[in-house]
Amino acid sequence: MSKRIQALISFVSSLAVFAIAWLLLEKLVGLGRENSVAAGAAISAIVYPFAVALLESKPQTESPAESTQSKLRRFVQHIPRWLPSVAIALLAIVFVSSQRGGESSSGGLCDNGNAIPSVQEDKDQEAPGHIAHWRFDGTAPSGSPDESSLRMHGGASCTSNAPDGITGSLRLDGKTGYANTSGPLVDTTNSFTVMAWAYAVGNADQWAAVVSQEGYAKISAFSLHYMKCPGSPSQDPYCPIEPGNYWGFTMHRSSDKEAVRAVSTTQHASLRSWVHLAGVYDADRREIRIYVNGVRLAKRVFTAPMDSDGSLSVGRSAWYTVSDYWPGSIADVRIWNRVLSDGEIEQLAS
Repeated sequence: MSKRIQALISFVSSLAVFAIAWLLLEKLVGLGRENSVAAGAAISAIVYPFAVALLESKPQTESPAESTQSKLRRFVQHIPRWLPSVAIALLAIVFVSSQRGGESSSGGLCDNGNAIPSVQEDKDQEAPGHIAHWRFDGTAPSGSPDESSLRMHGGASCTSNAPDGITGSLRLDGKTGYANTSGPLVDTTNSFTVMAWAYAVGNADQWAAVVSQEGYAKISAFSLHYMKCPGSPSQDPYCPIEPGNYWGFTMHRSSDKEAVRAVSTTQHASLRSWVHLAGVYDADRREIRIYVNGVRLAKRVFTAPMDSDGSLSVGRSAWYTVSDYWPGSIADVRIWNRVLSDGEIEQLAS
């Protein structure tokens, strides 16, 4: 085999490895495009000299014993080719680790412990009823931090991995990461709408909350969430008979703390892809509704909602203790103190 053909085969192999690694890391692991490209390039850089060494280690005419010795000699001779590739790989791994470890590439606004103000201009443009909007893109909106500011915790960070048309998202580890306000934003006894884009990368065997607000006794007054249902029989009366992953909007009653859920029973929850979710409490109609990608999928009769005096959280909820940490990214969180129509939600989801 000629040197040119060997080089071409090695190049094509490393290019294929780069493309596969990039797609797997971005779509399945959720690293984001920049980090996935860096990690894919590092893996590809290792594969190229390895492929060249293997191709060139094949002798033309040698005995089996000589062939093994020849391969070892040629393999050792090609080790220096690996050194630049290993250096690139280590640098890429350090870069990816720093990005996933909670450091922000947005100039410090999204660093762990910092406060992210709500977008003030949206409060004015989308009145009446617009309470808050968080972009998580690292840019400082007009206005100073106030009661609608989110503070980052547990290694939460901002990333550019976001749906088309959205400028950033909040990356969470599913274990300790979340963001919350200093106090309640939503009057849960009156009508409201909450929505967000969500991307889950793992922990599909547990429940996970996108947005919630804590009521009394450390129970979430409402929660927009992912839920895992085992099928029938189930301890949760709102789980469908068919086992699977579903989206839910849950509110708790003030009288007995019991949960009422609107569950997307006709559509399974999509993991490792961006999904637009919206939950609505309509006090006049006495019902809660859930929307997935702009489509209303379920509603439930609901009365006597639990009052809420706790903080609003992005990426976790509470059931006598904090729980249901989100494993992935959350983007473009918006809240209104009114009912948004089906048409308004459809438009914002598109």
